[in-house]
Amino acid sequence: GQWYLRSVREAVVSTQSTGEERATFQKLACEKDARISSLKSENETFKLQSRGWKNDKKELQESLEKLERQLMEANKSIADKDEAVKSIQREVDLVRSNQTNKPRIAR
Repeated sequence: GQWYLRSVREAVVSTQSTGEERATFQKLACEKDARISSLKSENETFKLQSRGWKNDKKELQESLEKLERQLMEANKSIADKDEAVKSIQREVDLVRSNQTNKPRIAR
């Protein structure tokens, strides 16, 4: 495919062109190869950056999950403490109501 077309083009250029046209063609071919090289290099750089971003994203995700677990534990702890406070409050209320409802002993 590609190689065949290029070799045919070069053959046509070499048989039909003047030296100046051939030089222009060679210069363009070199520029194209340099551009391809540059793009391959940019692509590799991007792949490395992308890998880094994926690792960063993974670390951030793990960190977020850890914080969410801590938050859930903290909320559970708060709920447990609220429940303990309510339980104590019920006992206090019960003791108070017993105090006020005791029949007074007549003297």
